[in-house]
Amino acid sequence: MATMYYERDCNLGLLDGKKVAVIGYGSQGHAHALNLRDSGVDVVVGLYEGSKSAVKAKEDGFTVMNTADAVKASDIIMILVNDEKQAALYQKDIKENLSEGKTLCFAHGFPCLVAVYQDPSGNSMEVAKAYAAGIGGARGGILETTFKEETETDLFGEQAVLCGGVTALMEAGFNTLVEAGYKPENAYFECIHEMKLIVDLIFNAGFEGMRYSISDTAEFGDYETGSRII
Repeated sequence: MATMYYERDCNLGLLDGKKVAVIGYGSQGHAHALNLRDSGVDVVVGLYEGSKSAVKAKEDGFTVMNTADAVKASDIIMILVNDEKQAALYQKDIKENLSEGKTLCFAHGFPCLVAVYQDPSGNSMEVAKAYAAGIGGARGGILETTFKEETETDLFGEQAVLCGGVTALMEAGFNTLVEAGYKPENAYFECIHEMKLIVDLIFNAGFEGMRYSISDTAEFGDYETGSRII
């Protein structure tokens, strides 16, 4: 069974007196920074010189520093730039500015999972849990995992299912109906627009709840057709 943590398992006080550098201020960076600040955490934003996000971060009331200086000034460094930019950023601005006692964190995506890869302090998981609580993740629950498991399952989920398989299936369904002479509007409605309804049902009640809510005809298709397509 997976280990889950909630607010009662997290000590937000571990962040007292600590400065957190949020590196990046896009979809995730701004949310982390704002939530941490609302939790009483001292936050600075680290960006590359000339970043368009600097204006927004300053408007939101944050001190903005270049990445290297933000790393030097902070106890906890959270990397929230695009995945493909992280390696170069680490080599250029982060690696040489780390020192004993600092915690380097990486995040991507929106569910709250925590993993520790290196733990010289022996307290890294507690710090990670405190950080997760600081952004509000402990309210819904935090799942403990590993770097390997999270990376590989995330890549598979995104590319084979969520952003690969599902979109390809929707597009193929749409094209199949249009090529067979059906109106594009009908094809769009049936194969793409209604996807949100089904996903919402699954999100709220699982597969069985979704099957309970749809028609018997649709349920039959769920049982009979899915495995043939896959």
